[in-house]
Amino acid sequence: ILYNYAKSLKFNVDQSASLYDFVDRENISEWAEVAISWAVANGIMSGKDDGLLDPLGNATRAEVASMVLRFVEFEQKS
Repeated sequence: ILYNYAKSLKFNVDQSASLYDFVDRENISEWAEVAISWAVANGIMSGKDDGLLDPLGNATRAEVASMVLRFVEFEQKS
């Protein structure tokens, strides 16, 4: 959602990060790979303990709040 919002605001969304360090990277849906890579590259997502991204899990309210806060910080830099 944040990736698409950034695109709608005409932010540069060309940044990407390798997802190779996440042990569960094979669980990332193909349609979400670019957005997750962008979020990791910009510090919006950093994963969980033990190198997990947990793409099939549910985000807690605190995790979502952290991502929104990091997005606002990203937005202020853009």
